[in-house]
Parts: sequence; C-alpha cells; structure tokens
Amino acid sequence: MMLGIREFFFSLDHVIYNFAAQIYDFMIVLAKLDLFNNLTTAQDIINRLYIVVGVIMFFRLLLSLVQAVVDPDKAGDKKGGTGAIVTR
Repeated sequence: MMLGIREFFFSLDHVIYNFAAQIYDFMIVLAKLDLFNNLTTAQDIINRLYIVVGVIMFFRLLLSLVQAVVDPDKAGDKKGGTGAIVTR
C-alpha cells in the first residue's frame, strides 16, 4: 500500500518538475532573444535604471531589517513586522 502511494507521488513530482524545467528552459530562450539589435543606448539606460532601483530596494530592505533588530517588539506586528518586509 505504502509503495503505491510513494510511486504515485514520485510520478506526480516527476511531471511537475519536468514541466518546471521546460518552463525554465523556455524562459532562458526568451531571455536570450535579441529583439533590439542596435539600441545600445536604450539598453544602457535600462541597465542604469535597474541598478538605481536595485540599490533603492536594497537600502529599503536593509532599513527594515535594522528597524526589526532595533525594536524587536514590532517583529510580530502584521503591518510593520518582519513578515511585512517581503510584502512591501
């Protein structure tokens, strides 16, 4: 009985992970497409915007973590606690 259940979940996992692998491969193919051949200036602007947004989000996350360390009473708060760091 236990072997049948185990085989069922193994085959279910196999199907799910194969599908996820195919989706991942498709996303990699899409990411490698070169839709804009000679737009290096636009790509430079986009890359700089990504850097700026990344730095802003990094410091926002860092500030939230520092606030959680400084005031541990708010860690359980649903609106401003550590769980809300991810949802902001």
